[in-house]
Amino acid sequence: MSYGALLPRDLDNLLVVTTISATHVGWGTVRQTPTLMHLAESAAWAVVLALEHDVLPAALDVDHLQRHLVGRGLMLSFFNDVDMASPGDWVPAMQYLGTKGFFGSYDARPGEPLTAGLAVLWAQATAAWMAGGARAEEWAMRVAEEEARESVPVTWAEFCALLQRAWGERFAKCALPPAPAQHVSRAVACQYCYQLLAKADRV
Repeated sequence: MSYGALLPRDLDNLLVVTTISATHVGWGTVRQTPTLMHLAESAAWAVVLALEHDVLPAALDVDHLQRHLVGRGLMLSFFNDVDMASPGDWVPAMQYLGTKGFFGSYDARPGEPLTAGLAVLWAQATAAWMAGGARAEEWAMRVAEEEARESVPVTWAEFCALLQRAWGERFAKCALPPAPAQHVSRAVACQYCYQLLAKADRV
């Protein structure tokens, strides 16, 4: 659900949870108590962050809000096979990247190896989001098409080479030490991309 759905038109200092901008079809889900509780908590954090950064809620950086929410265990992306209570930094990473179109279905498959075709897309997607102007829906469709194909697993060296190609010189400034495993799991690759994007914001 878009953060903009909580913002009334022509009002920059108000967040609305119980009467959000939604179609009658969408409202069938929004009206559920767990959804309203989730929206209320998200809106509350948005107000806190807006106050901390001395901006109006409408001017709050949505990406910063998303990182804040996943860092506190809030679900932003639903996956059939990811338990929010699971230990590990890959959980918030998958939640965040789920909003960026890194998955083409509701199955994250965190333990499976990252395949060559998907590695290319994820490397390109991280570069696109770092540069700004990317669209999550378009990436998700491309990922769904790629996941339907058969592909071989990639090694860390291959994945880093793809990231280097997509990011160019900026990758050298943001690169992090890779995990020692030869092959990359989807979970660890997500964690790496998530950390790269966070570091790119500071470089």
